[in-house]
Amino acid sequence: MDIRCKKTILIYFLNLNLFLLPVISSGHSEKPSKTSLYAESAGVFRVEIETNLEKILIQIKQKYADENELFFPKNYENLRKLDTNKLKSIFFSVSKKFLNSTDLLFDGKSADLSLRTVNVISNINLKEPRRSILILEAKYPVNAMNVEWSWYEKFGLNVVRTMDIDGKAFKSVWYRKSPKSPPLNLDGMPGNNFVNRFFNYLEIGFSHIIPKGFDHIIFVLGIFLLSTNWKIMLLQVTCFTIAHTMTLALSLFEMFNMPGRIVEPLIALSIVYVGIENIFTERLRMWRPILIFLFGLLHGLGFAGALIELGIPMGYYLESLVAFNLGIEAGQILVIGVAYFIFFIFFYKISSYRKYVVIPGSITISTIGIWMFFDRIIS
Repeated sequence: MDIRCKKTILIYFLNLNLFLLPVISSGHSEKPSKTSLYAESAGVFRVEIETNLEKILIQIKQKYADENELFFPKNYENLRKLDTNKLKSIFFSVSKKFLNSTDLLFDGKSADLSLRTVNVISNINLKEPRRSILILEAKYPVNAMNVEWSWYEKFGLNVVRTMDIDGKAFKSVWYRKSPKSPPLNLDGMPGNNFVNRFFNYLEIGFSHIIPKGFDHIIFVLGIFLLSTNWKIMLLQVTCFTIAHTMTLALSLFEMFNMPGRIVEPLIALSIVYVGIENIFTERLRMWRPILIFLFGLLHGLGFAGALIELGIPMGYYLESLVAFNLGIEAGQILVIGVAYFIFFIFFYKISSYRKYVVIPGSITISTIGIWMFFDRIIS
């Protein structure tokens, strides 16, 4: 390829990078609300929502902006400074509007929801979101087979879990901006079906890489770009897998943990480093597997945070951990497999593969990592 071709490829990668930045900048920064669904006696269904109540109130204010009776601060920081009783009072005053923005369906039919109570968890640190628990209830047909949950999409991400009477989650889904959650099967509560539980967490692990784990995807691609030699690839991926499995297990069993506000920026820096090293070296250096192992420890803490947010069935920790981790590995293998396929189809016979693919690709990866780092620091 001549110099003009080289410049064209480089410009393409940089333009693609700039296009992707606003899409992937959020990473793991947004914490989901957790909606737990309990089947109680006498055909009563209890819904417990652990959420950021101030954010909910801001969205209610914006959604019903034409109504004059909503006289409460529309500024998040002002709501955050209110005492718990005042915050609860404001929410009760607009609770009907909140309920009108939610829906609980049994076998496709909506149920009438009512508000039982609101518990606001005190938090001295005003920089951290204050968590609140909303408790709703609804009548439901005892022979119902499936339940679905939905709420106003601007309330944010939502983890929905079906629970047994002992507080054990046996089915979890994490959905984003869609009208409602996928149907959750009520048959067999409290969920003693090992196969269903295993494949549920296998799916959750896979989806945490594809499509939700853009930062993990580009990190794996950074590993791939150093060399397409399968032995070098295998050594790096093995180090990464062992490391993230270790910290995932330690975090899950509460033996070691680190706040997400520290872990997530460090994960972004690991992406920056991998891309930069690819630019300045053409072969595997002795320190590379060690650094990949250390970065794997960080990524494992990120995986653990996502799994803990979902909620793990008590008594099923080991099988959930194994299934979730296998799902992650399946996602990573697919990423590497697609990368190898593209390499062999389009670039296998190109002698200047490093100049026209590795370097522009690594520049893109590092720039995205820098963007993620600053985004996660300030968010």
